[in-house]
Amino acid sequence: MNIALGQAKVWPMDVLSQVMEIRQLLDPPAAAIAAVRRTDRDMARLKRCIDELESVERAGGPEKADLGAYWNVALHGTIVAAARNALLSRMYETLLDMTKTGISAMRMDVLDSSRPEKTTETLEQHRTIVAAIARGDSGEARRASEVHLQRTIEVLVDMGRVASASNFFTAEAGTAPGED
Repeated sequence: MNIALGQAKVWPMDVLSQVMEIRQLLDPPAAAIAAVRRTDRDMARLKRCIDELESVERAGGPEKADLGAYWNVALHGTIVAAARNALLSRMYETLLDMTKTGISAMRMDVLDSSRPEKTTETLEQHRTIVAAIARGDSGEARRASEVHLQRTIEVLVDMGRVASASNFFTAEAGTAPGED
């Protein structure tokens, strides 16, 4: 496939699997650092992201998938920005651009399925991460980020969008993507 990643409409499993692997390496430490370095302005931005995600959830329906993906990406980008590491932020911008397509597709599938409660669970996971950052609890921010990613990857695996080997938080992480 010779399509620029930003133009891909449907992601091959190995690409999204690799994106989620990188997020497992970056997100939890970034959340932990953000808990120590965040400013009041960062917290205001995180609160807005949560408020917007709540609004999207209340509105419901698969037509809100892109808007939910936008605020999801904004939330995670704000967490990384709050870590105050310019190089990490720059790397993460590229990763989040790549992630948005997968998040939108996942939200569309979940909202259009018999499991809309997964969106509610994700919102609660986001609230937990933001609350830990607000308290300055770096250990809990890291753990909450790990739980969120583990659950997100489990949903993506169930949907056939990510290889189970891409979930570093499970015992199945020993196989290379595409081998399961």
